[in-house]
Amino acid sequence: MTSFNKKLSALAVGAAVFVSASVHAATDTTLTVEGKFVPAACSPVLGDSGKVDFGSMSTAMLNKATDSTGLVQLERKKINLTITCDAATSVAILAQDNRTSSKVAVGADAYIEDYAGLGANMMTTGAVFGLGTTTDGKSIGSYTITAIAAELLVDGNPAAIILKDLDQGTGGWTSTSGGLFYPDQTRYISVAEKATKVPKYFTEMTVPLYIAAAVQTKDKLGAGTEVTLDGNATISLVYL
Repeated sequence: MTSFNKKLSALAVGAAVFVSASVHAATDTTLTVEGKFVPAACSPVLGDSGKVDFGSMSTAMLNKATDSTGLVQLERKKINLTITCDAATSVAILAQDNRTSSKVAVGADAYIEDYAGLGANMMTTGAVFGLGTTTDGKSIGSYTITAIAAELLVDGNPAAIILKDLDQGTGGWTSTSGGLFYPDQTRYISVAEKATKVPKYFTEMTVPLYIAAAVQTKDKLGAGTEVTLDGNATISLVYL
């Protein structure tokens, strides 16, 4: 009997300790909710490794300006920009001139002729990119970069080009047949369904970029000087 009572007493004490611990346990706990939304990853790729090559040209071309444009006009070039995303998303494209101090001012007396193949001449210095300098520091010329809507493909289908100027306050998107890039990252270029102005979601886009360039004449660059074009710009994406 004694042995039995001792075992019962030990069990009773154990139960008492357990109950006491339950009484003093915390009465609340914390629930944490986490997660984040991330944009699809998009990769821009320029054809021809991003190089627009005007080739070797005779310095005789520099003897006089083309017609009455005030500058020597070079043949317009085209390079394709392809953007591929791992999920449907909308992006804007913008450009930054890395040779901006070398640009040649353009205007009514010196301009880039029919820069986008749409009949308009480029006479706005704020919209052109620099072509580098000669060995003695003289600015060679200027060029433009324009996205052409007529040849644009978004997920295999035609689409519209829209743009937004960031330095215009709360201005919205506008439609354009030629999306002219600004060299200071102040203009967004994007795509939309035709007849709309809402940035379109896509997984793949191919847009041709027209590069139109014009250079100064020999009397401004210096006779006997080897002239090497050295334009350089960064094309960037912004998720919308």
